[in-house]
Amino acid sequence: MGVFFAEGRFHMSLENDGELTSSDGESWQFVPGPSPDAYVSGHFTQFFGAQPTVWLSGDSTPRPIAVSSGPTLPPVEFPAQPPADVDLSWSDGIDCTNARCAVIHSRLYLVP
Repeated sequence: MGVFFAEGRFHMSLENDGELTSSDGESWQFVPGPSPDAYVSGHFTQFFGAQPTVWLSGDSTPRPIAVSSGPTLPPVEFPAQPPADVDLSWSDGIDCTNARCAVIHSRLYLVP
């Protein structure tokens, strides 16, 4: 499923309704029950389950996240190769030391 680090611990959500946690990345403990698969804006969240949920501060019970669908957009088609005059190099100097980082579905997002 993926591993994320939040509030001083590594967290790995398991498919069998639980998670493995570790403070050092070497010794892991199983924690039964609903488990988060991401940490967003200071809250543990679960996006992979049938109903997205969030753990509110000071509460150990996950709460449902209301999900609404927006208008359906037409599919976007991308060319096989970018145009020759497009510069795809990327180095704006942002990393996890000078910006907030969030891991969602095993992908790292940087928030300036």
